[in-house]
Amino acid sequence: MKELAVGVIGCGALARGTHLPHLKQLDGVRLKWACDTDSKTLAAVREQFAPERASADYREVIGDPEVAAIVLATTQLVRLPVIEAAAKAGKGIYCEKPIANTLEEMEHVRRIVSDSGIVFCVGHNRRSAPAMLCARELFLKQRRAPAPCPWRFDRNSMLREHWPEEDQAFALIRVNDDLLSWMPWVFDEAVMQHGPLLFEMTHFTDLACWLVDEQPASVTCVGHRHTNFTIVITFEDGSLATILQTGVGTFGYPKELFELYAGGAAVVMDHFVEVRTGGIEGAPQRRTFALKEDPLPEVTDGGGIRDFYAKRRHAELKAMKAGNPLVALELQPGVDKGHKDHLARFLEAVRGRGESPCGCADSILATRVAFAAIESLKAGRPAQL
Repeated sequence: MKELAVGVIGCGALARGTHLPHLKQLDGVRLKWACDTDSKTLAAVREQFAPERASADYREVIGDPEVAAIVLATTQLVRLPVIEAAAKAGKGIYCEKPIANTLEEMEHVRRIVSDSGIVFCVGHNRRSAPAMLCARELFLKQRRAPAPCPWRFDRNSMLREHWPEEDQAFALIRVNDDLLSWMPWVFDEAVMQHGPLLFEMTHFTDLACWLVDEQPASVTCVGHRHTNFTIVITFEDGSLATILQTGVGTFGYPKELFELYAGGAAVVMDHFVEVRTGGIEGAPQRRTFALKEDPLPEVTDGGGIRDFYAKRRHAELKAMKAGNPLVALELQPGVDKGHKDHLARFLEAVRGRGESPCGCADSILATRVAFAAIESLKAGRPAQL
């Protein structure tokens, strides 16, 4: 298999923590270029990941005829010219979310990608997480062909007309975060203009649309621009998805919980380590998924979310004993949010094997929903899509 030459443009914390190590691990991939405007960052990347070439100028990466694809991990404030140049050169693009900082930029990206015909993927990596894929498969199977359990208690359906609500889905997405942990770049006014409603929520607006599998019609958002808000997405068939985000939470509790309801059944995905079901005959009631990193393999309590709690608490106790909060972070159990598999699926699409796991159209939809939430919060009323 011919090796695929890849360049990484933007080598900040996300690239160093996910994309660069994954590119080094994937078979049939060459890390040809690393590019960053910060000389210290670039020097650190050269030492740790040994790219064949390094540059502060993205045009050098894109101008290399060997490079088949780029991974774009800069902030959204500077992505547009890179996307434009890479698309013109016919390079596949893996772009971190959000794809743009304004609706106008987003439309520009859409036209560029559409006109060029390149393989384009947005880093909505949770779509490729094993636990998420399992939960979605179980949920959509039940949603499309409801199969009530034999024990479902029915006291009224024969006495009334069928309600449209009975054919709808209901999704609840909870995001527990601690704003003290956010990187300093987040607080740049150009980024905080939209805040986590854009730079973080596109992950979850994308998942809401992908999981419910219907076209969104309107968005309502209440709360605050910086953090602590609720987004309600109403879909054309009447289904609802509610996203709850807080920045005053704690790493002592799992960050993400997804609860999906339809057809008299429930599918719950708990922080990428456990999927639980109820009301689906034949489906496993509980399925656990391996941690991505486990600094404390000796600490166990039954697998899945119970193991996560036990390991996290053990890390906290060690941090308190050491008098250093970073110890808890270093010993934090790592869950598989799909980063490596998402990147691998994109590179396979560049090779002509399969489709992008999150193409431009899907990301445009997620971004539109996020901007509608921003509009709703500002106006104090639902925003139509």
